[in-house]
Amino acid sequence: MTDKSLIINADDFGWDAAATAGIVHLLKTGKISSTTILANFATENDLEKIRAIHGISTGIHINLINGKPVSPPKEVASLLNAEGNFLGAGKLFQRFWIGQIDKNHILKEVSAQITRLRQKGINISHADSHQHLHQFPGIGKWILQAVAENGIGKVRTCRLTKVHAGRSAVIALFAAATSHHLKPFRHPDALVAELSFGTSSSEDFAHLLLLSHFRKGDVLEIMTHPAKADKTDSYLNRKGEFDFWDQLPLQQLLKEHQIKLISYHEL
Repeated sequence: MTDKSLIINADDFGWDAAATAGIVHLLKTGKISSTTILANFATENDLEKIRAIHGISTGIHINLINGKPVSPPKEVASLLNAEGNFLGAGKLFQRFWIGQIDKNHILKEVSAQITRLRQKGINISHADSHQHLHQFPGIGKWILQAVAENGIGKVRTCRLTKVHAGRSAVIALFAAATSHHLKPFRHPDALVAELSFGTSSSEDFAHLLLLSHFRKGDVLEIMTHPAKADKTDSYLNRKGEFDFWDQLPLQQLLKEHQIKLISYHEL
C-alpha cells in the first residue's frame, strides 16, 4: 500500500480561452486532479465546463494583482490604479509597506471572489493565490483571514521541494517567513514548482521528479500552468506544460513509483 500521494493542480482556470481549454482537456483525461479558478476572469461558460467534470477538486485562485475586482471599485479603492485595475504585485507590496493598503479592502475582495464562485455553483475545495500572494509577508495573513472566515480549510503551501536562484528563492523565503499563518489549515507537505521555473519537461524529468521530490514529504502538490497556446507577455511555457501532461503516461508512472493521485478533497 502506497503512503505517497500527489495532487496535480492547474492554476489560472479562466485566465483566457487557451488556459481554460487546456485545463478542461487534462482534467477530463485524468492527467491532472485539480484546478484553481480566477474568479474575476472566469466566464459563465468557463464555469459551466468545470461544473460538468466530476471527481476533481476545484479551488479558488485568489487574485489581487491582475484585471478588475469582483467588488465595486469604490469599495476596494486602495487595491486599484486610476483605471480601476489591480495594481500588480510589485506596486501592491510597495503600497502595503508604506501603509496605503486598507486591510478591509483585501478582506472584502477575497470574500467577493469566493462568493462569486459559490453563487455560480462551484464547490471550493481549497485556496491558493495568483503569484503566491497568500504567503507574502503582511498581505498574506489578511488573505488567509478572509479564506478562513469564508469556511475554506485547505490551502496551498509555498514550501518548495527545490529552490533555484531568483524568483523561486524569493518564494521560498516568503513561505518560510509566513509558514505559521498556515497552521489553521490543512495543506500538502510541499509544492513542486519545477515546471514554472524553466525546467525542461520530459518523461525522464517526470521520473526524476517522482523519485526525488518526495524526500520533502508524503503528500506533494505539483503546480502547473497548462494552456493550448502561449501568451506573448508571459514567462510561462504554457503550451509546453500542456503537451507534457497530455503526452505523459501518468498512470503508468504513478503505479511504477507507488504514488496515489488524489485531489484536495482527499487531503
